[in-house]
Amino acid sequence: MQTVVFPDAESVITSYLRNQITPYIGDTIHVGTDVPNPRPEEFIRLIRTGGVVQTQVSDGPQITLESWAMNEDRAYEIAKYARALVSRLQNDVWNGTTFYRMQEFSGPNSNPDDDSEMARYTWTFIIGMRGIPFT
Repeated sequence: MQTVVFPDAESVITSYLRNQITPYIGDTIHVGTDVPNPRPEEFIRLIRTGGVVQTQVSDGPQITLESWAMNEDRAYEIAKYARALVSRLQNDVWNGTTFYRMQEFSGPNSNPDDDSEMARYTWTFIIGMRGIPFT
């Protein structure tokens, strides 16, 4: 049996969104795995919230994507474009990583942040990612 190592899902998907989302939302937006300090008026945060190995050669990371903005309409707009872009990864290759089937667990839903009073949408999905041989 071959041993495989898997890409860092947060890093790969974060990099992809940084590269792809600007034309759709009209601004340069922070895309990362943290809440930036100082906090900008809008940003995207990705968190690996679970997932397990799917096959001998593919991982199934569960990712929660948060889109933050000063109002609900803008937070949803960011979420809908992020969702569409991530959906494009299904059965594709980006930056050397092969992606497989994507499954949503929760479509974008309003989840305002009480502490900052910012609008926030969250979306949770699993997407298969092919590993590489470990030698």
